[in-house]
Amino acid sequence: MEGFSNSSEEAQPGPYAGFWARFTASLIDWGICFFAPALISSFAFAAISGSEDPGRILASLLILIVLACPLGYFTYFGARGQSLGMKVLRIQIVGAKTGKTPGVARALVRSALALVLGASVFVLAVVGFSDAPAGYSAADLVGIYGAVAGFVGGILGHVWMLLDRRNQTLQDKVSGVVVLRR
Repeated sequence: MEGFSNSSEEAQPGPYAGFWARFTASLIDWGICFFAPALISSFAFAAISGSEDPGRILASLLILIVLACPLGYFTYFGARGQSLGMKVLRIQIVGAKTGKTPGVARALVRSALALVLGASVFVLAVVGFSDAPAGYSAADLVGIYGAVAGFVGGILGHVWMLLDRRNQTLQDKVSGVVVLRR
C-alpha cells in the first residue's frame, strides 16, 4: 500500500484522519445502524414494559437486535476498511503495522469497543428519560453504573485521539489500526 514502509516494525502511513472527519463518519454510521432500530425498540419496550405477559421475550429480542445491528455493521465494514460513513468522508481503516485492511478479528474487537460506548449512551438516555421506579434493584444499578463506566471510558478513549500523534482512539490502539484520509 502506498505510504507504508516495511523496513520498520510499525508502518508509517499518512495522512491520519482528523477528529471532525471521523466524528462525522461516525454520526452517519450510528444513524444507519443503531439509532433507527433503537428508537423503534424503545417505543416497543415502553409499550410492553409494565405487562406480565410474554412481551418481555419480545423486548429481549428487540434489545438483542439493537445490539447485534451495530456489531455486525461495524465488523462487516471495518473488516473491509471502510464503513458507509467513512466512504462519504473519504477515510479508511488500516492495520497500524501492515497498512492493509484490518480483517474480521481486528474489526470485531474495534466494533465491540465501539458498541460499549453506543450501548452506554442508549442505556443512559433510556434511564434519563424514564420515570424512576420506587427503587432501583441491584441489577438495575449494576446496569446503570456499567453504562456510566462504558460511557466515560468511551469518551476518554475518544479524547485520547486529540492527544495522540496518529489520532488513534483507545479502540484503534487496542485493535491495532489507524484511520487515514484517502
